[in-house]
Amino acid sequence: SPRAAAAAAMAATVVVERSRTRQLTNVGSIDAMQFMPDGQALVVCLSSWLLYIDAVTGVIVRECEDLDEPLGVLDIAIAPNGLQLATASDDCSVRLWDAKTLECVAELQGHTTSVFSVVYSADGSIVATGGLDGSVRLWLAADGKPFAVLRSAGLASVNSLCFADRDTRLLAGGHDDVNSSGGVWEWMLPEYVAEAGAMAEMELQGRRMRMCLDGLEDQEVVTAVGIFSFSSDGRRLCAAVRGSVHLFDTRGDSDDDTAGSFDRTLALPIEECSYACFSPDDRRLAFTNKHSVQIRDAGTGVLLFTLQSGSNIIEQIVFSPDSRKLVSSDGSERICIHTLCDWTPSNHHLFSPSFRAAVLQLMCARACFEREEPGTMSLPRLP
Repeated sequence: SPRAAAAAAMAATVVVERSRTRQLTNVGSIDAMQFMPDGQALVVCLSSWLLYIDAVTGVIVRECEDLDEPLGVLDIAIAPNGLQLATASDDCSVRLWDAKTLECVAELQGHTTSVFSVVYSADGSIVATGGLDGSVRLWLAADGKPFAVLRSAGLASVNSLCFADRDTRLLAGGHDDVNSSGGVWEWMLPEYVAEAGAMAEMELQGRRMRMCLDGLEDQEVVTAVGIFSFSSDGRRLCAAVRGSVHLFDTRGDSDDDTAGSFDRTLALPIEECSYACFSPDDRRLAFTNKHSVQIRDAGTGVLLFTLQSGSNIIEQIVFSPDSRKLVSSDGSERICIHTLCDWTPSNHHLFSPSFRAAVLQLMCARACFEREEPGTMSLPRLP
């Protein structure tokens, strides 16, 4: 029955328990943001300084002194132990920051153009960066010294990086130098990462991975930045291709005929996707689509919730480490902190009768129409 189907569907439903908007003033545009590992604070990169925002109240709890020149931050990463930050900038530099004092402790030079992506290895000892010059560079997090440059034939620019398989692989999403089509490149790093402290600077050659798309002859990417997103363990990849979003298994296969290829596991008809990210527990995927954010099940692609932003275009989204909060920003001075919770048969009694009735009615309608895409329908928020 529709009611039974709706009850079953509730196990895969997400509701927004609470939303809080923090309106910053006189700070300029928000360039990048990321949660601290304990989830208590959000690090926000502005045009010429950094600040911490309490993840619950939205209050500014710490900030660095205003710098003389704009930072031009394009990406930010935080060390797993929470003691260091790394920022990638459009002035070709990478900066390391003391997370407690927000002082810049090192400025890493090596890239020749804008640096789009920065990421820490799982153990926090290595910082990887990539950008418009088509190179991936590895640095020692302890002192900022370079020890490896990764290149691959045809790789023209890098906009996303991910360590995988216990830091033995590095994956890069980027574009080639032929027709600017999107792709993923891979480097194997077993001995290099493990013995990083004893290695002199060197170059490593990688390979381009084949993304298996049934019925498509190429990997034409419809947006330039942010369309490649890796799961926290690097085993899944989300990419925007020809007006839709595709999920791939990055582990490939050991057979010779499929080695060096990624198999597509899911295709979602999401148009004009400008940004995507996995939740840290890899259960959910969030996509920005102009004025809204879609939250979907990362395994099935089922739409769980839609967050509307009114007339503002959402430019950035980030999950908290426990995957319970989603922060969105439209690039201006406004940050929205959404607290998520699972709607399941075991916890539905925690919500008011009117709210439960509204959710049940929506889920029944969804089951009756047997629609895979609820479109713009979104579950009501708690008062």
